[in-house]
Amino acid sequence: MEELYETKEGILYELYRFEADEMWTGPPGGFVQNKGNKQWIWLVINTANRQIIACHIGGRGQQDARKLFD
Repeated sequence: MEELYETKEGILYELYRFEADEMWTGPPGGFVQNKGNKQWIWLVINTANRQIIACHIGGRGQQDARKLFD
């Protein structure tokens, strides 16, 4: 099991470890046939318990990445 706390210089810190991933899908009804309108699904997951803590659906650029992290 992953450690959730760390003591450093006498102070107990709670550790947060996150994992970000992405996948894409096409428009409804055209998932396999039409790759022209890709929609990216961005997820951020807490690695300790696999809880999804953030989600964004949109493009793959820097602006959409900022929306995910905001």
